[in-house]
Amino acid sequence: MARPAEHAAMDAERKAVVVDVGLGALCVAMGLLYASRGALPYWWLTAVTALLTVALAWADDHGVVGGWTTVVVVAAFGVAVLALGLVAGPAVVSAVIPAVLAGIGAGIVPYRLYYGVVRPVPSGRVADVGERAL
Repeated sequence: MARPAEHAAMDAERKAVVVDVGLGALCVAMGLLYASRGALPYWWLTAVTALLTVALAWADDHGVVGGWTTVVVVAAFGVAVLALGLVAGPAVVSAVIPAVLAGIGAGIVPYRLYYGVVRPVPSGRVADVGERAL
């Protein structure tokens, strides 16, 4: 049975909120679970990553950057973490990764709650979610 268009759009908005808040909460939980005392000097990375996550999510949602730009930024970040591991050693990476994971979650959860609960989900994100199964 076909659904009316307004219900389909509402479903896509709901999916965007559920998926993004769920993944963000998972990132925060993983960051906290893997954090150790060695991660304390890198607390500032959590704040920087949260701000960068919000900026990238906003740019992607509002069509400022293309879909591949987000993929390139995330891939470049992954390569930077691997390079950090080769240069600084695995102890630094094991301290940095929890801070970054927590920052990703700390950025995306309030962003998606703002653009999903307080304000409508931007049309770019609704189009990305589309009719994908949850």
